[in-house]
Amino acid sequence: MVKTIRRNTRVTLYFVGLLCFIRGVVADQVPQTSDPVLPQELEITSADPVLISEGEFTFPVSLLKQGVKGCVELNVDLDRDGIVEMCHIVSSLEPLLDSLVCQSMIESEFSPAYVKGTPEPSTVFMNYCFDPKVIASGGGETDPDIEGVLLNWVTMEPVKGARVELYFSDTTVDRSVTVPFSDYLEIISNVPGQELYGNSLVTTTESCGSFSFRMIPHSPFILKVSASGYESISPAFTSIDTSGRRMRLYINELDSIEIDESEYEVVVHGATEREERFSTEEVQRSRGLTYYLSDLIHSHASVQAAPETRSKAIVRSGTPFENRYIVAGVPFLAPFHFGGSNYAEIDALMLSGISDAELLINRIAGKRVGASGFLLTVDPKMNEEFTHYRRRPELLLDFNIIGQDLLFAFPNSRNGNDLQIGFTRAENHTLRYVNNRFSHTSDHFSLGNPLTYGNINLYNSYWGENIKVEMFFWLAWDVWSDGSGENVFKPWGMGSITLQPTGNDLTITIGGSKQYFASENRFRHYTYINETNLANVVASASSSIDFLNLDSTNVECRIEYQQWEGSVEWGRSFLRDGFGDKGDETAVSVQSAMEKRLGSLNIGSDILVSGFLVDQNLGYIVDYGLSLSVLMGDIQFGLYGGRVTSRPDIRGLPDSNLRHKKLPTYMLSAPIYYTSQRFRTGLQPYVRRKPKELRINPYASVWVGSETDPVRAAGVDWEADLELAEWISVNSTVNYSFAQRKYEQQYREYEWNVPWTITGGAHLNLSPFHTYLKGIYNSGLFYYDEVPKKYRRLPAYKNLDLSIQYRNEDIDHRFIRRYDVYITCKNLMTTRNITNYYYTNDGSKRPVFGGDFTIDVGLKVGVRL
Repeated sequence: MVKTIRRNTRVTLYFVGLLCFIRGVVADQVPQTSDPVLPQELEITSADPVLISEGEFTFPVSLLKQGVKGCVELNVDLDRDGIVEMCHIVSSLEPLLDSLVCQSMIESEFSPAYVKGTPEPSTVFMNYCFDPKVIASGGGETDPDIEGVLLNWVTMEPVKGARVELYFSDTTVDRSVTVPFSDYLEIISNVPGQELYGNSLVTTTESCGSFSFRMIPHSPFILKVSASGYESISPAFTSIDTSGRRMRLYINELDSIEIDESEYEVVVHGATEREERFSTEEVQRSRGLTYYLSDLIHSHASVQAAPETRSKAIVRSGTPFENRYIVAGVPFLAPFHFGGSNYAEIDALMLSGISDAELLINRIAGKRVGASGFLLTVDPKMNEEFTHYRRRPELLLDFNIIGQDLLFAFPNSRNGNDLQIGFTRAENHTLRYVNNRFSHTSDHFSLGNPLTYGNINLYNSYWGENIKVEMFFWLAWDVWSDGSGENVFKPWGMGSITLQPTGNDLTITIGGSKQYFASENRFRHYTYINETNLANVVASASSSIDFLNLDSTNVECRIEYQQWEGSVEWGRSFLRDGFGDKGDETAVSVQSAMEKRLGSLNIGSDILVSGFLVDQNLGYIVDYGLSLSVLMGDIQFGLYGGRVTSRPDIRGLPDSNLRHKKLPTYMLSAPIYYTSQRFRTGLQPYVRRKPKELRINPYASVWVGSETDPVRAAGVDWEADLELAEWISVNSTVNYSFAQRKYEQQYREYEWNVPWTITGGAHLNLSPFHTYLKGIYNSGLFYYDEVPKKYRRLPAYKNLDLSIQYRNEDIDHRFIRRYDVYITCKNLMTTRNITNYYYTNDGSKRPVFGGDFTIDVGLKVGVRL
């Protein structure tokens, strides 16, 4: 007999008895068994082995999609204690299934065989049969692939008993379904709560208005919702996809609710309102495997990566100072190794430990003080991508020529007490190459050359009876060589604890961090070094509340205390000078985000009120944002505007008076998107205005006095993805911007303006082999020319990369969970790009060239221990 239990997208079967004869059909219920009661030892003459506890077994959904059906026969060898020594397949059904059944038997426990009262080794014959329909019938408890709730638009009450029909518009997308598609639909129609109607799956909303579909193919679909007494509308979504996220549908009552037996359809295509949250794995599938989280950020259409840098991203003519990172609830200015130095910046966040992230660009006003570029929120947690077998520890390896990440995951599905430990090892040979490339920066007086770095992080979650607790701790370190033979060790990192009481939406986070930032430039005899250290402590509480009959209102209160200290030194080997500054401040902020839906129109607003105390002087900031979006079938319109107020960034070493200065930015964008089954495009025009922008010293990268200039900018971001065929797709982005600073009563081109950035790529999908081609043209950043004492533009930057990748999709193996390999040829055309200039002792201008032709090798492996 077999007992079936659904977990995630697989079916778990426990073998609870010795099966001597099975007629070829697996029963869907099993009586509970108790431990065998053996007679007294003197009464024992002989006894056969009895199964006491069964090993865990998971029937892969991929085999259901293949229609695997039949029996596996095997002999199990037991020692004199009833411990399984060996498993022999007598009659095979399918190699993967044979392996899983054998592994289950090895983990099982038997009572020993007795011969004349003495335990003896024995062999047990087992016969297990599988019927896909019976297996699917036990799938009512698995996590849904699609779930949602249907609400009355006026009363916000759930609509009970509505019919929800799921129709697949393209049955060829999910290639893992090898049986006829109609046969697979017939199999999963046995899942409790869903049934087959023609070529569609049908379910009914429950008393709370909820509905769900399970074990469905990953294919484009159309939803049809019908309910007696309701009219059809175009519904608005919070989110929808085929990875278990939840959507919300709204439906209006008819003027005459006495009409019976009336059915009105709401047709919902797979294209939905765009969200800023992205899956790290999904982006890598479309853009190629990578070791760096920053590569995924730079793939966004509105993010322009400064050539050969990772930390200095430019968003709509904003500066890198206007980007913000939130890591496990703790704000970061730049989570990069070596302080984001010009010549050694390396991503510090471990990509393999991040399942998804949120990148806000359009709706950023009124969110955080100083965040007018992008706002990236990352919550490192247990990586669900590879924890198909719950309660099984796993090892994830992310190998790259710059470093290697090791991630040990110990999930526990019974009480939610998950543990994940990560470690990063630097590849010092590659760092030596960096040292050689930029050796001109040392001159025995500099911040130094990178020697090595590392990370250790820990994530732990605990589900109590009344509370959920999540902890994340991250320790990082960098080692520099200061040019005189001495090594400098720089530790940094963060930690936070998040508390979520059950039964409400309250979330409390307490954390802190230690950060540092570095930059250096060389002009003639002098090397200028800027280093800033920051320590902060943060506490926040957020919750959803009911307010003015709005659809959602979230309020977050934050308090942050920070201390910082920075210095600038300039000089050469035996002649040095410099200055420093420091400060401590406390800030309290209250931020509210509200949404109201009116049919297909979604209205959102954000309000931020922040007060700060610097050197016993109080200040306050009030920012706001407004968003409108309309979803009309495959087209979405949006309008986003508001104000973001910054204060002079501590990396520019402001004194206490300058730190009080408020620098507002006014923003307006009007994106429009079109999405169909094979084509996706978006156009995002924008304008920005900064009435006050500080001036920066080009040598030392510090603020110059308190004088400000107005800055104006406008531009457009365009993106397109086109699937030419199932095996090839192309993509492109174009960024055009126009930005000026009014200096000495004249408008001049802004030093952070990049007029043109054009990228193009192609993806050749011959699964499991994938080929990615990516090119970029960038009109070049500005640099400060020492001779005429003014900013000039660098030559245009051009680059072409080719990546060949081998990716295993949906591996169903006892031990191997993932095995992906990629080889990337960077700068395929060996273009000599100039990324900066420096000046030698005699005043000669020398170029700093970007990366030469290099080959990057990567490996991503997941092993179930």
